[in-house]
Amino acid sequence: MVEATASVVLVAVLLVGALSAAGTSARFRLATAQRDFAAALAAQLADEIAAKAYGSTTDGKIPEITSGASRASFTTIDSYNGLRESPPVGPTGVSVPGATGWVRRTTVERVVRADPSTATTSETGVKRIQIDVSFGKESRYTMTFLRTAAWEVVRN
Repeated sequence: MVEATASVVLVAVLLVGALSAAGTSARFRLATAQRDFAAALAAQLADEIAAKAYGSTTDGKIPEITSGASRASFTTIDSYNGLRESPPVGPTGVSVPGATGWVRRTTVERVVRADPSTATTSETGVKRIQIDVSFGKESRYTMTFLRTAAWEVVRN
């Protein structure tokens, strides 16, 4: 009887450990899948923004977009400042499949040429674009890249 009880306790302890490991593995796979999806959402918008013209070269804060503006009408990277999509949509306004519950926010700022981590209202020829993708209230992926006015010359 003692041996049977000990065997049951031992099997129960091993089963709890195995289930705990399986749960941890499933949570890790979900977090990885969500991070990959968020990265794809950010990359899609970054590619779209990178294809646009540099925008305003006058001093001052870049104005935020008005809500409800269609991205199909955006012609410069400045147009994306303040963009908030929930759920994220493609350039034509069609929702991205599987993106319910996701939020994509974009910020465009002028930055100091020698220190791109510092925002400025002066025109320096460099803008920082940041795309943050979150699910629920938690940020899952942030992509930041720079764009220069000089790129217009190279690109054309």
